[in-house]
Amino acid sequence: MGKQEIEKVYLDEDSVKVTNSRFIVGGQTFALAGITSVTGAVLRESKTGDIAFGLLGACLAVWGLGGHAWAFLGGLVMVGLAYLDAVVFKKPVYSVHITTSGGETEALRSHDEGRIALVVDALNRAIIERG
Repeated sequence: MGKQEIEKVYLDEDSVKVTNSRFIVGGQTFALAGITSVTGAVLRESKTGDIAFGLLGACLAVWGLGGHAWAFLGGLVMVGLAYLDAVVFKKPVYSVHITTSGGETEALRSHDEGRIALVVDALNRAIIERG
């Protein structure tokens, strides 16, 4: 009977598993031997529209100070909505990118920076220990 190698697990949570031979994410499995590099990336949505909308609201509010209460209140609402969209709703998205002989692939995407850091760290440890 042949000697069976025990798979060392570096990370196993939710739909992500990193071992000394495989990287499993969702329904995809990557052979660790085929991964040449791992990087984490931050994707941020543009806030240009929010800034423009907020500036327009600020101008309307300033104009409303001249006796137009509706314009002042409308301008403040516009500034508040722009702020909410830019700060609360547009959270950065973090991702894990792996490079193989077939090119670069985005393997995982999440709003949780800590989760992405754990996956990148586990992959790097597995690649280093594998040699």
